Amino acid sequence: MPGGVLGGVLAFAVLEVGRLHEDLGAALACALAVGVRVVDAHEHRVRRLARTRRAAVVTHVGDDHRPVAEAQLRPMILPDPHPLDEPERLAEPLDCRAHVGVDEDGDDGGIGDRAVGLHAGREDTAGRLLLRIPPVSGNKDDLRVGVIGLGWAGQRHLEAYEALPGAEVVALAGLEGPARQELAVRFGIERQVARWGDLLEFEDLDAVSVAVPTFLHAPIAIAALERGMHVLCEKPIARNGEEADAMVAAARAAGHVLDVAFNHRQRGDIQELKAAIDAGRLGRPYYAKAWWLRRTGIPTLGSWFTQAELAGGGPLVDIGVHVLDYALFLLGNPEVRAVSASTYDLLATAGFGSSPDANKTGATDARKFDVEDLASVFMRLADGGTLLVEASWAAHRSAVDEFGITLYGTDGGAELIVDDVAPIGSLRIFGDDDGAPVATRLRAKRGRGHIAVVEQFLDKVRSGDWRGHDGSAAASLARVVDACYRSAAEEREVRLDSR
Repeated sequence: MPGGVLGGVLAFAVLEVGRLHEDLGAALACALAVGVRVVDAHEHRVRRLARTRRAAVVTHVGDDHRPVAEAQLRPMILPDPHPLDEPERLAEPLDCRAHVGVDEDGDDGGIGDRAVGLHAGREDTAGRLLLRIPPVSGNKDDLRVGVIGLGWAGQRHLEAYEALPGAEVVALAGLEGPARQELAVRFGIERQVARWGDLLEFEDLDAVSVAVPTFLHAPIAIAALERGMHVLCEKPIARNGEEADAMVAAARAAGHVLDVAFNHRQRGDIQELKAAIDAGRLGRPYYAKAWWLRRTGIPTLGSWFTQAELAGGGPLVDIGVHVLDYALFLLGNPEVRAVSASTYDLLATAGFGSSPDANKTGATDARKFDVEDLASVFMRLADGGTLLVEASWAAHRSAVDEFGITLYGTDGGAELIVDDVAPIGSLRIFGDDDGAPVATRLRAKRGRGHIAVVEQFLDKVRSGDWRGHDGSAAASLARVVDACYRSAAEEREVRLDSR
């Protein structure tokens, strides 16, 4: 098997299941002749399944723990999404598990070899067994990562680490036992625990991803940093600026990286628009209006999302912080000098707006809702510009889940509209040709999302120069959101500068 296959690319094996071999010993001898080890799953010795950089032989084990079939392993690189995410191509999982061992030093056992965990086999519609084998680089300098959180965001982190070279997820934490077990098998993770504190006790971890409810971001990140681990945290960085500042202080005290996942700025259309702005097609941008609006998008009434003590706020701190991040990114990250905000909860408190697709944790019969369902903010920027931000979970509007931005500059304008979180939105640049209006549609490539987020995090860690990678930019957004909520509560403009 080429070294590049094992160097961080998603690798799979297609096993052509053949007839029973009457002479298992001959089959194993043939396997060993090409440098393959077979590891027994029940007795933990060299017998059953192995993989090297060249070839492997797999042996099924039946209910009586006796071998029932052998097959030659053929490596394949499969497109994204891979077949294990395509139910139409797969039957039910086989009642079969395989322990995979890697002969890293070619000595047929001993120092330099390692097991990479328990992996489930599945059969496709052609009767072939598909066995998912995680990427193995053989590089002892790979970063060892733990992921805390089993939901949508946690799974994006797992997928990103698997797709990238130079890092390996070796531990997983989450309270939901069946989901944790399924993810551990799917991603070949050696250790899984229910509680995040237990994961942080693993002394061999270099970094952790934190993808849990917002009220847990600060305690987990601070504890991990104090244990000498680098931290990648989901947005928002914390419930408020005070917690965010404590996280930044912990990163600086530890001298380690604290990064925050803002995946929407990694979209291809956002990057294409940023390139157009940097190329001068808008001149100097001075006005922007950015939004993320949902008609019925409350993430389960009564869940942790709808409780201020657990989430820090409603749509402004949830999806609005994405809008604030990509808008300021496009504008060149000017300082926010002052905010004037209004928030509303009229629809949610009347029982309207809960997402029919959401199934968030923490919901009770009380259906507690003490955050906003709509926020609107006027922001004064240090460069003299203006930014308007709108975020809603509930509003009598189109059923389309829509986010985007409109920008006006001295030489041109731009508009990006994304419906239903499409991978590529509608992006247009507006200008003037001798008095005649001109509209140009830009074609963007699909972005890399969390893969780009995780890649940049790993690059920061590997750089060895961790100064400045302390989460302070995300903390500044938290302070802006704090000012917005204060402005809405006090019905006045709130300044963030020293004047």
